[in-house]
Amino acid sequence: CIREVGEETRLNIQRLFVVPYLNRFYEWTHDRVNEIPVFVALTDGADPALDDEHDSWAWHTTDDAHALLPWPGQQSGLRAADHLLRDPRLWPHLEVTLSPDWTLPDE
Repeated sequence: CIREVGEETRLNIQRLFVVPYLNRFYEWTHDRVNEIPVFVALTDGADPALDDEHDSWAWHTTDDAHALLPWPGQQSGLRAADHLLRDPRLWPHLEVTLSPDWTLPDE
């Protein structure tokens, strides 16, 4: 997660949280069940600098982002992330300890 955010957006993660939700779905073409964890990253507030995998970005409200997500599992993950952000009592239980010597990889 940390590496992906760094490589794809160049954003500096200040705090990272595990959202207590797994996006789970069946992929019939490979006859497998996928479970995808959800994370929330608080960054330094900079705008992302995208890599070649992406061509645009935008900030959205939770409601607007929910309307843009096509899959119910993604929508549920967003709602769970929003709930986590709004309830700081959960933060000590779900915060990932970041290594102080971690930095973004060189371009």
